[in-house]
Amino acid sequence: MIATLSERILGNAGSNRSIKIMVAMGKITISRVANALWKTFYSASKVLIVVDGDGDPTATKDMLVKGLEFNEWISVIPNPSIEVWLDLDVDQLRKWGAKNRIEQSRLAANKLDIEELVKRDEEFARFQNAILGLSVAGQ
Repeated sequence: MIATLSERILGNAGSNRSIKIMVAMGKITISRVANALWKTFYSASKVLIVVDGDGDPTATKDMLVKGLEFNEWISVIPNPSIEVWLDLDVDQLRKWGAKNRIEQSRLAANKLDIEELVKRDEEFARFQNAILGLSVAGQ
């Protein structure tokens, strides 16, 4: 889903930026994965961390602030989950199983009206700006 959205954003902008996506496989491991990978990035790069808010985006942000050992990062915290960007029902997706969930998410990401979502969702607007390399306030 993140790859599809990133490709669409970059394509719409005519950008040739390179984006690398790493999956942490869970909220608790994000800081450890990011800290381990940070040393492999180009020094002018920033790490964009997209993590579900799970109903408490402030606690999620605090977890990142406490766990990350470097300062060159930006967080995007859709709440309660990234599926809100796609207007998908998380409970229904879980019933369909992982393979179908991925496919439905990909299809929804391809159909998404990006301009409309930027207007109505501040976290998605931050995501778009970070993907495009534009200034993003705060972490």
